[in-house]
Amino acid sequence: MFVEIALIQRLSIFLGHPVYALGIILFTIILSTGVGSFLSEYLPLTRKPWVFLFPIVTAIAILIWRFALTALLANMMTSTMSQKIAASIALIFPLGLALGFFFPAGMKLVKPLVGSETSWYWALNGSFGVLISAVAVFISIYLSISTNFYLAAICYATLAVFASRLVQDAEKPIRSTKPHEATRNGSLSSSHFV
Repeated sequence: MFVEIALIQRLSIFLGHPVYALGIILFTIILSTGVGSFLSEYLPLTRKPWVFLFPIVTAIAILIWRFALTALLANMMTSTMSQKIAASIALIFPLGLALGFFFPAGMKLVKPLVGSETSWYWALNGSFGVLISAVAVFISIYLSISTNFYLAAICYATLAVFASRLVQDAEKPIRSTKPHEATRNGSLSSSHFV
């Protein structure tokens, strides 16, 4: 949401109207993240080393996009509306594609550990999506739009640490218990993460 709100705010100036920015950003983000979610089924995102590398690569990509967006605004301000829309979609789609990989990959990582509680993760995802959108607007007003990009990059980079812990926890029952105990201990309680 930090990235999405920052993109909407930046592109509303570039496209000349907030409604254009909202429509184009939402369409592109929803489409690209949906495609990313679909493609995540075919990628080894929950295996080493990708589970650690991909969050860091995405964090770096967000920072690159922040500066690429500034260059786009500067170089295409006098372009036609159709050129601006095409450039906005071309810039946003690859980032949205990468962001779409994370939720399905995260669900794959936690399902073996807390399979019975995964419905709560869907609820938390929706709740925090709404909450963070308001926080992102607040940050843009009182700090800067760029701060949202930096916070998003930090959030995605820290996922590498949490993914590392999830992979270690998923491997523990297999390594440290007998086969019949691994089945019994396959579903861990939420207190395991506290």
